[in-house]
Amino acid sequence: MGVYRVRVSTGTSVYAGSKNQVELWLVGQHWQAALGASPRSGEKQEARSVNILSNWNDVDDFNRIFWCGYSKLTDRVQQSWKEDAIFGYQFLNGANPRLLKCSIQLPDRLVFPPGTEELQKELKGGTLFEADFSLLDGIKANVICSHQQHLAAPLVMLKLQSDGQLLPMTIQVVSTGGGGHLDLLKRAGGLLTYSSFCTPDDLAERGLLEVKSSYYAQDALRLWEITYRYVEGIMDLHYKTDVTVRDDHELQNWCREITEIGLGLLGAQDQGFPTSHQSWAQACHFVTMCIFTCTGQHSSIHLGQVPLGQHEEEYFSSPGSKAVLKRFREELAVLDKEIEVWNENLDIPYEYMWPSLVENSVAI
Repeated sequence: MGVYRVRVSTGTSVYAGSKNQVELWLVGQHWQAALGASPRSGEKQEARSVNILSNWNDVDDFNRIFWCGYSKLTDRVQQSWKEDAIFGYQFLNGANPRLLKCSIQLPDRLVFPPGTEELQKELKGGTLFEADFSLLDGIKANVICSHQQHLAAPLVMLKLQSDGQLLPMTIQVVSTGGGGHLDLLKRAGGLLTYSSFCTPDDLAERGLLEVKSSYYAQDALRLWEITYRYVEGIMDLHYKTDVTVRDDHELQNWCREITEIGLGLLGAQDQGFPTSHQSWAQACHFVTMCIFTCTGQHSSIHLGQVPLGQHEEEYFSSPGSKAVLKRFREELAVLDKEIEVWNENLDIPYEYMWPSLVENSVAI
């Protein structure tokens, strides 16, 4: 019998590590098994093993694949994923909270089944929300292990209840077929706007600022504001007027590189992206957008490992810069405690914007 030695190592940075448990599998032509199991030679295991490449025959398979609960949210979703309230909660505070928006008109591609007149009523009342996956329409799914996968482009209409719950009203599913990932990236790039990267503007445009049950929106806005004050403090040490900003050629080139090269947006100005900084305030806003996108926004869809504002490297040496960084960390600590206290009163704690869990960058 073969002997396998496996070593799992993490980096040396502060807080490096993982909450994940490591599970290893032996995958053969006719059967597969977790290491430690003893399948009989020449036959499959009696206890069926399942991984993400296997055929899923029932809901219990899902529990066997994702068998280690990471949070109250994942446990709750695993137990109650069929419930309307959990379904709606995922759009407000789940893994992709950036798709949901308040409807100002009914989507053109919405097909009205009988009995959906109530949608018009909710539309007028400002309580109708939508999650439109039309970006996926026409995109061909992958082939995995010689099996063609399938992809849909659903349109979900939801109603915001008076108690803050977001409940589905109608779900329209359209099967897709067509191009691949490159087509998807091209489409996504065409939909990007500068305001969608700037949290206060994005939340306002999507009608989420006044939705108290959107913990993502509330925490994101506070984290953005703290980050903006930090940027203002550092910028004030080096740029005193709009003229000093405009005359800094390196700063102007950096802005253009981020927009046209980093994001690959050749028609960036048509989508609201600046290719130069004409004022001190504009530069502060842009720098805040860059920092927040790589920290808080990234954390909202990929909970991180290295706390925001904490780094071993001494990026600042002057007393003024160190004082600004100190205030930044103090404000983050206050927000961290406020979220901790707030979460104690929630049935499902929202932790994706918790400063102590927000990574310092997208490098994990």
